[in-house]
Amino acid sequence: MGVILKLKNTWKTLKKTINKITIFFFLALLSLNSSAQEETIKNKLNLRKSELDIRKQKGNFYFYWGYNRASYAESNIHLKGPDYDFILSDVKARDMPEEFSSVYFDINRLTIPQFNFRVGYHLSDKYALAVGWDHMKYQTRNGHSAIITGRIDPSASALYAGYYNHDKIIMEENNLVKMEHSDGFNVININLERTDYLFTTKNQNIGLSVISGAGLGLALPWTNSTIFGKRNDDRPHLSGMGAHIYGAAQATLYKRFFLRLTLQGGFENMWDISTVPKGDHSAHAEQTIFYYQRSLVVGYNFRLFDKF
Repeated sequence: MGVILKLKNTWKTLKKTINKITIFFFLALLSLNSSAQEETIKNKLNLRKSELDIRKQKGNFYFYWGYNRASYAESNIHLKGPDYDFILSDVKARDMPEEFSSVYFDINRLTIPQFNFRVGYHLSDKYALAVGWDHMKYQTRNGHSAIITGRIDPSASALYAGYYNHDKIIMEENNLVKMEHSDGFNVININLERTDYLFTTKNQNIGLSVISGAGLGLALPWTNSTIFGKRNDDRPHLSGMGAHIYGAAQATLYKRFFLRLTLQGGFENMWDISTVPKGDHSAHAEQTIFYYQRSLVVGYNFRLFDKF
């Protein structure tokens, strides 16, 4: 019995030792595998970092966000309805910038000011394709004189009823017309742009470049109009399309971050501006708006793929 008991105890000790050795090798294998995976990930990240070359940009992406101010040329507004058809010429307008406040830093209210957003992909070292959203604001100036041509029936407005032929009239927003794309003179755009670097430090921590581009845009205004004292129920509405050109100066820091100042000129030809409630197709307005925009944005360069 003593011998059997000794053999049992020896077996138990040997079994525990084998289990400990097995666990040790298993943990060592996991550690090696984890280290290998970490090394692979680290190498990939280093590869992407090393391949992010601001002078060799093919395959790089970028996005930016910032704010704008806009100026508008005098324009013509053609208003058509069942009891009126007239054109207001030489109409003056302004933009509607949000006062600087916490709204510029509130993630839930960032779209209230006049803003610019864009995402781009570099097709080559110099050329990039970008899509974006320019959110400007437009409002006709109250109290300014304009020229009116056309007819207004008494059923539309007893105050302004009559026939007009290039007559002067005061833009009175409560009784005549107020055209206001104030929830957004929105332009959804696609752009082709070229980047030329003027200067970079050896380690590319600082880079200065100029950017030139052109694009097409869809006009999606959110219009708040008042026609003869009747307000439109404002809503976004696809109204037309246009084109623009722009030039920019850009400062890039540490390859990835950049600050861009852009001057842009363009127009939007809108042949179907909403001036009546949704579902009512009896009236609309037509207008071509020429604009000059200044924007300041911050952006980020990045890569999604190692090889192309």
